[in-house]
Amino acid sequence: MDISQQETTNLYLIRHGQTDWNAEGRFQGLIDRSLNEEGVRQAQSVAQHLSDFPLAALYSSPLLRAYQTAEIIASYHQMAIQRVEELRECTYGPLDGLRWEELHLRCQKELEYRESLSAKERFSYRLVEGAETGEEILQRVLPCLQLLSKKYKGQQIAIVTHGWVLRTLYIYLSRFEIDQVQIENGAMLHLLGNGAELSIKGHQGIQIESSHPPS
Repeated sequence: MDISQQETTNLYLIRHGQTDWNAEGRFQGLIDRSLNEEGVRQAQSVAQHLSDFPLAALYSSPLLRAYQTAEIIASYHQMAIQRVEELRECTYGPLDGLRWEELHLRCQKELEYRESLSAKERFSYRLVEGAETGEEILQRVLPCLQLLSKKYKGQQIAIVTHGWVLRTLYIYLSRFEIDQVQIENGAMLHLLGNGAELSIKGHQGIQIESSHPPS
């Protein structure tokens, strides 16, 4: 969705650096894990990229892997990190902590059914009891980003969050024209906000696949 050419806020949403569970292919959800050596390197790379940006504020998910990434970014700006609960990762409830192949084996039928749905329909699908849906992610994340874009209108802010949050936002803001979004550790999604609407300005470290490929 496009927003008008009025004074906007630049929001740089960053996925945290790698953890040992990322490397093992586990779904972390709300389970806290710290950055591994590669994750620290990725966070430093993002921090160096942002080092010359005149950031007005730095926000982070309260989960350790995101906060550690934010700490490395903050070291280049001498600014405080503000934790925001709404920026946390989504959860698969009882499936948090499983390897992806274990999750697929346990929920094979449910995942096959989900794949048969449109990108928009998947947003309301709950994989298992206790898992968060795409709609629920948006219900907590969108108001947070809109509030921040209004608070810092005309300025630039950095926000450290998680892969499923970024994936959900990208699909929603692309008007469900995207089927698959792969978010690398240390990836960045650049959004513009005017306090009411958000639009995608650019990204790096994000691989996308359109649900409507050219003929």
